Amino acid sequence: MNEKKGNRLQITELILVMANLERTFTGVINRGIDDQGLPVVFGKVKVDEGLIYSSASSEDELGRNMDEMCVLKLDFDLHADEGAFKRVGESRYFLN
Repeated sequence: MNEKKGNRLQITELILVMANLERTFTGVINRGIDDQGLPVVFGKVKVDEGLIYSSASSEDELGRNMDEMCVLKLDFDLHADEGAFKRVGESRYFLN
């Protein structure tokens, strides 16, 4: 029982998403590399009852995208649209 346990420290990078100064939300950033070997940044944030996901090549671009989606969610009720389905042959496709 003298085995050394690995380091259980996990670092989480956060992002502040805001529609304006009174409406801010905290999300999580993950980093990765795409098929061409270029860096990519992924973000996820809960805004009221919905989730916003985004990816970009830089943190600045990710922040702008998520801020704009936050405004769409809060001011234009983005998640209220249930979209529509279209059947092509045997497959059913979701359109929104």
